[in-house]
Amino acid sequence: MIKPLDPLQNYKDRRENIRTGDAILFESKDLVSRAISFFTGSPITHAGMAKWIRVGGHRRLFIIEAIVTGVSLNYMSNRTAWWMPHGELWWHKIKPEHAHLGEAAAAMLMERVGTFYDFKSLLWQAVKRVNIDDSRLFCSEAVMLPWHKMLEWPEPFVAPYPNEVVSQEYGIYEKKGERIT
Repeated sequence: MIKPLDPLQNYKDRRENIRTGDAILFESKDLVSRAISFFTGSPITHAGMAKWIRVGGHRRLFIIEAIVTGVSLNYMSNRTAWWMPHGELWWHKIKPEHAHLGEAAAAMLMERVGTFYDFKSLLWQAVKRVNIDDSRLFCSEAVMLPWHKMLEWPEPFVAPYPNEVVSQEYGIYEKKGERIT
């Protein structure tokens, strides 16, 4: 008997190697994502940060991300399954020189869970680049805010597009990612 393919197998094969603080980038072709791609010039339209948490005696992988309901903590397996019909997910490792800061970056972002989504800045970002306002956050602002604070980057800090999270300008994440969907 032929066993059906598990659509989450690619994710499951990589899950144990994902570290807290690693970046997860999303690519999609839905209407909102196409609009984001138009303005950013990239197929990458969303970003989040990985976080391992012990739940009921088991290690579970979560993603901390700014979505329309605000900065949220979601099971990575659920987000992967939900996203699969819409596009692809990419895992970008923290560069070795910053790997020791992954836990601290995720802890800082966890403190932002519940922060409102930054709709206004997201819309302005399509017209001109905006500075991060940490009272409200959109996805790439949320991922890069802890790094900005920890590494004491100069102010004002211009909010990156989702694809810029892995740019050499910041030097935090490996540019080449691994597909997990």
